[in-house]
Amino acid sequence: MNKITQSRLLQITAVFLFLQTLIITLSPAVRARTWDVDYRLTQWIALGLWGLFVARAHYDITRKLPDADPYLFPAAALISGWGLLTIWRLDPNFGARQALWFGVSSSVLIAGTRLASIDFLRRYKYILLTCGTFLSRSL
Repeated sequence: MNKITQSRLLQITAVFLFLQTLIITLSPAVRARTWDVDYRLTQWIALGLWGLFVARAHYDITRKLPDADPYLFPAAALISGWGLLTIWRLDPNFGARQALWFGVSSSVLIAGTRLASIDFLRRYKYILLTCGTFLSRSL
């Protein structure tokens, strides 16, 4: 049941982000009140990247962690995709950097689902906590 709920929520998220990307693409025509304008199409790259990483993470979560919360990952996917597209709309250079960081963090999430045995997390909990604390202070 969790898999179905998570899948439906991710589909709703994908539709929302698709519509936002379409609106961003058509916004120059709305501002100029003509179809003869230069359209920015680079935000579609961000949407495609978001879709690939979210689909892979969803696949791994449903396979490796079947009892995971069905609402947490779709909420995080919505917020990260929405933020990615908003930053890309404001400045494509910063959007590309944000897309790079989104790819890195999604890769860490995917790798984490593969290492998500409870014994591993229990055995190295203090080391992981210390590394996370030092990483947050260094940024």
